[in-house]
Amino acid sequence: TSVATLLGGFRDRLPIIAIAAYYEEGKTLADLGREMGWLKSAGMAGCKVKVGGLSAEADAERVAACRDGGGPDFIIAVDANRGWPVAEAVKFARLIEKYDIRWF
Repeated sequence: TSVATLLGGFRDRLPIIAIAAYYEEGKTLADLGREMGWLKSAGMAGCKVKVGGLSAEADAERVAACRDGGGPDFIIAVDANRGWPVAEAVKFARLIEKYDIRWF
């Protein structure tokens, strides 16, 4: 058995996720939803969303808006860049569990 077979075989296409949903002054939850819809229409399979700059609750609302905008088949990943202490990160993880996050 080849290594390629063990890794799932040959592919001629790979899903690509964007890095977006940055914190910007004036950017609303509706804007985040539209951003995810635009990324999906541009052919992106998903998005890595910036989190960790607000409270766990506020960033969970941002993730919810991204999930709504991208839909259930759109990959959502989140990256806090060590922006929270452990307790806040765990709290955030519990808040976003229902949104089917690919990785945190």
